[in-house]
Amino acid sequence: MFKEGERVELKHDVDRYPHFVAEAGEQGTVSYTHDDEHGGTIAVRMDTHIDGAEEWNNEVQWDAAIVNGVLVSANVLSARDLKRIDDGDNA
Repeated sequence: MFKEGERVELKHDVDRYPHFVAEAGEQGTVSYTHDDEHGGTIAVRMDTHIDGAEEWNNEVQWDAAIVNGVLVSANVLSARDLKRIDDGDNA
């Protein structure tokens, strides 16, 4: 599970059609997490400006979803797209 304040990088492009595409390699900070019986939400505020994401404060968000009739949590969905990064602060 990702935690607020954690640094992450997009593993691949994340398409939020028709609004924007956040490109692979973009980095950001987990700005919000919420886990509940409905699967929760995770939001990442990206470091660089993403055209079209202004309405969402330059954040990419993952919400739980029903996939093939099964509730899949935001943690599982975001883990497909995100990887943790080390800022070098832990050296």
